[in-house]
Amino acid sequence: LQLAGTRNMLPALVRAVEQGAPHLQASGLFLLSQIALAGPATAVEIAALPGLPEACWKALSMRHLLVETLTNTTALLLNNLAALGGEDAVRVLSAHGKLVRELAAWLDNAHDAASLQRLTGVFNHLSRSPVHCAPLTTCSGTTFDGFHL
Repeated sequence: LQLAGTRNMLPALVRAVEQGAPHLQASGLFLLSQIALAGPATAVEIAALPGLPEACWKALSMRHLLVETLTNTTALLLNNLAALGGEDAVRVLSAHGKLVRELAAWLDNAHDAASLQRLTGVFNHLSRSPVHCAPLTTCSGTTFDGFHL
């Protein structure tokens, strides 16, 4: 809660995820995921930060040695935001079609238990939103209802 209240901390962490090296990106994503646990208002504030969904999409899209770490940390952040931030956070996150598609692609290709659990958790929280959106079909034909593309 103290980190969330520190002036300019949250936007600075988003900038670290947007512009930093992969290790810095992973650290920024993890810190944001933990700060989101401060409560629903904080989770919504983080989800609504300018550039956050795009930064998460870019972190998931990277092809780097730390790709699994970035994927799992991004999924943890999105899971925490959607779980705690409720519909307000879900609306912001699911509105970024490229982010949802990239998450679905990772879910389609995940083979380890940790990745499957985190990514499934994200979709579980995102799909609980009463926001009426078009269904998302992944590469393997799996359909996820409740997403705005």
